[in-house]
Formats: sequence, structure tokens, C-alpha cells
Amino acid sequence: MARDAPGAAVLAAAALAGGAAATALLRRLLIAPGVPDPGPVPLHDHFAEADLAPARRYRRGVRALALAGAPVGPAVGLAVHRASPAWRPALVRAAGGRAWASGLGYGAGSALVHRAAGLPLAFARYRWGRRHGLVVQPTGAWLADQAKAAALETAFAGAAGAAGAALIRALPRT
Repeated sequence: MARDAPGAAVLAAAALAGGAAATALLRRLLIAPGVPDPGPVPLHDHFAEADLAPARRYRRGVRALALAGAPVGPAVGLAVHRASPAWRPALVRAAGGRAWASGLGYGAGSALVHRAAGLPLAFARYRWGRRHGLVVQPTGAWLADQAKAAALETAFAGAAGAAGAALIRALPRT
């Protein structure tokens, strides 16, 4: 495991450098020279204070929910990894030792666990939007949309897991 660490660091550095290069290129291509800066526009020129106060309350709540939800994904990923000695043998047995089937199960299961862990905060964001009048979708329709999203996410993550496991099996390290 220790010998993989430098490879992971190099890969992370390459990904970071590639992202920085792509950002710089896009900025150069998309920001036209000679376009004047529009400058700041005071909100009070267009909105009454009575309209701005509820918007600020809504924005504070959305930010708080986003901050609360930010560590959920990494924490779930770490928990899945730490618990892997308990569930990995059962997954391999259920897959009959087939790498692609194990990858499918891992990808789909991981997607479902992440979705379930994020659902309480997603519901809190939904309720917050309803409370402030920005969301008008009924709760049943919202739950149906969440179920559809979970099904799609599970299917795509399962397919990615199966493809990844099949590639790892087909192209072993030398």
C-alpha cells in the first residue's frame, strides 16, 4: 500500500495541473479583450429592503445547509472504505468471484449509500425552499424525483464499477 502513495500523489498533481491549465485556457478564450467591466450595481436601486431581507434569510439558510452537507460525501466514502473488511467477502461471494459483478455491486451499493446519507439534508433544502416560496413542487413529486435520481445514479455507478473492475481484471499491474 505504501508504494502506491507516490503514484497517487503524482496522479493528483497531474490532475490539478491539468485543471489549472484548462481553466487558464478557457479564461483566455472566453474573456474577450476590450470588453468594459459593467461595475457594481447597488441592489437598493432595484429592490426594496422589504424584498431583500427574506432573500438574505433564504441565502443564509441555503449556505448553512451546504456547509452542513459538504462533509457528508467524503465521510460516507471513508466509512464505506473503513467497513470494507466486513462487507467485501460477502460481495465477492454474491458475485460468484466475477470481477465485473463485484464492481457492479460495489458501484450500485456505494451510490445507494451516498444517496441515503444525503437524503435528510436534501429534504431539509427542499423544505427550506418551500418555506420561502421558491419551491412549489409537492412533496410526493419531489420524492418521486429523488427516487428517479437514485435509480439513475445507481445504474450509472454500477456500470462504472463493473467497467472499472473488468478493466482492472483485464489489465493487471506488472
